[in-house]
Amino acid sequence: MRAGGWIVKDLMSCLAIQQQEGDPWVVVSQLLDLIPPINLRLLASLMKHLNFVSTFKDKNRMDAANLAIVWGPILLRPRVETMETVLADVSFVNSFIAFIIQQPDYFFKRKLAKLDKGEKKEDRQGTS
Repeated sequence: MRAGGWIVKDLMSCLAIQQQEGDPWVVVSQLLDLIPPINLRLLASLMKHLNFVSTFKDKNRMDAANLAIVWGPILLRPRVETMETVLADVSFVNSFIAFIIQQPDYFFKRKLAKLDKGEKKEDRQGTS
């Protein structure tokens, strides 16, 4: 699920605003609203799994921060990678991913339920 430059740019802008005045829970939730539904489902599954992996951090040393170091650059990378963009963005991206790993139910439960409700409504309309 390589999101491309658009979400990384939005992520950087929103995180910069959040650091000055916003609520990180709201900012992250708003950013997740930008992701297409199929990608959102995949991201939700991955984040829930990574949250589960992090519960064994005493044995595997993979807490949310360490998992974010591995997964952040894979999931959110700019369209054009230069050494400057990678180094400038890495701490923001890793913080964003670690935050989601720590609270996947908060960020995805309602969003996925809303998607499911919308799909069921479309199915009923399509069969009528």
